[in-house]
Amino acid sequence: MGYGNGVPMASIIEKQDGTIVVLIHLSLKPDRDDAIIHLIQSAPKRGLAGIVREVIRMGIGENRNQKMNDPEVQFEIPNVGIDL
Repeated sequence: MGYGNGVPMASIIEKQDGTIVVLIHLSLKPDRDDAIIHLIQSAPKRGLAGIVREVIRMGIGENRNQKMNDPEVQFEIPNVGIDL
């Protein structure tokens, strides 16, 4: 596990049912990470984890950003919530 300023930067917790919960600190920089910043800022309340999970599955980039902004594309995000 890496540390930043003496604080753990990530932890991985495995639950009894096999679910893995990953907690990370993530720094995003304007210009370099604009698409990710926009995604996070526009996420619905309590929907961030599900959206991040979906983006990890499909990737994010120029072409994918266009798909995400297309009203015809609907994302199914099952079990949206935050595990702590």
